[in-house]
Amino acid sequence: MRIEPQRLRHYLHEAAVEQLASKLRSEGFDVQKEVPAGGAQQVVFDLVARRDHEAIFYEVKVFGEGRSPITKQLSALSAQARREGGRFRLVVVRPGREVEVDVEGIDEALRSALEDDPSGQLGTLGDRVEVTSVHGVEIERLRVLQGGRTHATGRTVASINQYAEGSDSLFASTDVPFGFDVVLDTDGTVVDEPSLTFDLDLSGWTNEQDNGSGNGAQPP
Repeated sequence: MRIEPQRLRHYLHEAAVEQLASKLRSEGFDVQKEVPAGGAQQVVFDLVARRDHEAIFYEVKVFGEGRSPITKQLSALSAQARREGGRFRLVVVRPGREVEVDVEGIDEALRSALEDDPSGQLGTLGDRVEVTSVHGVEIERLRVLQGGRTHATGRTVASINQYAEGSDSLFASTDVPFGFDVVLDTDGTVVDEPSLTFDLDLSGWTNEQDNGSGNGAQPP
């Protein structure tokens, strides 16, 4: 799920105000939130911090936040802070940037490489195992190597069928989540070096297929 930018900025603003208030209180300030600044502008300070004879008036802005007719005007806030014998401070919050990463064909490349069973984990399910698809790829780290190869790490899900020994009868099928650390060649295929790691979570498969013997799935 992707959080709407406007809603995300609102949450960031609230979190930044609360964090700033907590920091100021730890420094011995008496803190008030949403303090009217008075005057014709009808603006409000996000925070006012007072300690002894010191007063600091804060406005918190999230980077990229749009303006509107009711947006607090910095000049009015600064002038009001001076009239009240205090200092005005603007705090700008920069949200982390969301980056969308997609490597074309990585799902099929992972499916093909996993079916070759480089980790050996699929072998524990028997010889008649088929990886039908890989889907929901989430790339956590992507690095372009010299020569055009791509080093990718992340998590995804493999759909796996298991067939009974000696027949084409489908014995079991399930989705298996796994982590990957692979290098893709320039043609989009997974290569064996410098790293090739699959970390399959077979616990769900074993628990579903275990008949009480504790040995996991065993075809009839």
